[in-house]
Amino acid sequence: MRQVCPWCDTEIVWDEETGAEDLCPHCFNMINEYRTLGVTLEESGEAEEKSDQPLASEGGGVLPRNWDQFDKQVQHYMEGQQDEAECEHCQEPMIAAGEMEVDRSRFLPRIPELGGPPLLQPPFALTLFVCPYCFVTKNKLSPGDQTRITAILENKKFR
Repeated sequence: MRQVCPWCDTEIVWDEETGAEDLCPHCFNMINEYRTLGVTLEESGEAEEKSDQPLASEGGGVLPRNWDQFDKQVQHYMEGQQDEAECEHCQEPMIAAGEMEVDRSRFLPRIPELGGPPLLQPPFALTLFVCPYCFVTKNKLSPGDQTRITAILENKKFR
């Protein structure tokens, strides 16, 4: 039976009669279920035989059958994307899915206590990013509205 240390990524081969190790023989850290993910690896022949079965992740989503094709499609959707974002969850690049317009009925700006204009006034636009790997979404203020905020913050008469 084989095991991988979650701390140093060393593959540990242990005897089936004595059971799993409690300590990694390489880094001497505890090996247990704490932050450990168990993965069953199949032989290459077994994986090809089962390729017609749908793959489902724990969250209920479907994993792609062909990762190379999937990655090409991700790159296709990212071409020409003016703004980039990285997923905070899995550190993969995110795809700009579109823009959302926020109007006065959906946003009430906060007025600073010491005076001056609100930092953000409607209408403004948010770019919606989607991670194609873990499906986390993220909003980012559009470039034009970023410029408006910078101009407000650079205004010296409100300091």
